[in-house]
Amino acid sequence: MTKKSKKPKNLSSDIRGVSKLSIDAVKGTTKLVEALHSTISQYTPLLGTPKEKTKGLTSMVYKSINGITDLLGYGIDTLLSKSSYLHGDYSGDHKLSFRREAIASAMNGVLGDHFENNDNPLAITMSFRVGGRSLDIREINKLLANTESNATILIHGLCMNDLQWNREGHNHGECLSKDLNHTIIYLHYNTGLHVSENGKYLTRLLNELKVPTNVSLNFLTHSMGGLVAHSACFYAKQAKHDWLHSLNKMIFIGTPHHGALLAKGGHWADILLQISPYSAPFAKITKVRSNGLTDLRYGNVVDIDWQTDERQKVPLPEKISCFAIATTTSDKEESTLSNGVVGDGLVTINSALGKDKTFDLCIPKENQWIGRKINHMQMLSSKAIYQVINNWLED
Repeated sequence: MTKKSKKPKNLSSDIRGVSKLSIDAVKGTTKLVEALHSTISQYTPLLGTPKEKTKGLTSMVYKSINGITDLLGYGIDTLLSKSSYLHGDYSGDHKLSFRREAIASAMNGVLGDHFENNDNPLAITMSFRVGGRSLDIREINKLLANTESNATILIHGLCMNDLQWNREGHNHGECLSKDLNHTIIYLHYNTGLHVSENGKYLTRLLNELKVPTNVSLNFLTHSMGGLVAHSACFYAKQAKHDWLHSLNKMIFIGTPHHGALLAKGGHWADILLQISPYSAPFAKITKVRSNGLTDLRYGNVVDIDWQTDERQKVPLPEKISCFAIATTTSDKEESTLSNGVVGDGLVTINSALGKDKTFDLCIPKENQWIGRKINHMQMLSSKAIYQVINNWLED
């Protein structure tokens, strides 16, 4: 499994993990930290606009760092430790905990591979979670033992975490639990790692489960989460893992199965990073691109995809009902027919539906749904999309 990371007691000590990074451009890095510091200290909404500048004494401190050309890590660590009074201990504080999770998840999406390789305390360890709390395999198996018929695992996208399935007062998972009596389990993982790495970690984790014969597993995935689920199925088949026999349905919401046309313009990653104000500052360092972010651009799901820069055709698992949801930000019906170019702002319609001349995933037309006037993030709060999901998962 992934490397274990210690859980700091407060937000500032968590962010100090950034000081373990070695970044060449002193001024560029200081601007990054300043943007993060400003965003955090001003309690910016999770999907708001990042605050670029600090003020007053804090601003003077950051200006002084620009003159330092060595011991950068020490300087950042010292500054962040001095900001601890803004945050304190977040244990037991839902708002601070939620904010900390958002910050750590955003940073892992951009630098998670570096965190993992350097034992940085910010590195996220893959785990199953319920109610924002990580559960061990024994606890998950107990949940499954008390499940009547369906257990649905929700897998989030890049720079996000399990808590962010709750958007604008709506959570697809909570609604499925209430309306269909599904046992809901969330996956939390480091989105900066290669998709194939997360796929292998996930299949090993799932293989530790004891799924009762009367229980069907389902995957409900958003964006990158769909690639991770696809990858896990591939490696489960290779390793002959038993959990794959319990998998019944897999739903992809806005998953870039074949990458995104926007990537060809060179701006796709920068647009994606704007999803969260906590990841947006990293877009200013153009050379910083995590392995996971790069995989997402091209739809890579197995090791050889990124090892050779040549994508392989990886079919969806047999005997599993697969469904795909794509949306367009346009309200014009003809826009959905324009060679699949118009999409949700990040992922094209054809990519989300798995359509491609060479790598077509052959998802049945009756298992596809296209929504209008819905962007990539609104998919998480769309009542129309939830109703589609509900219909597909209803026995």
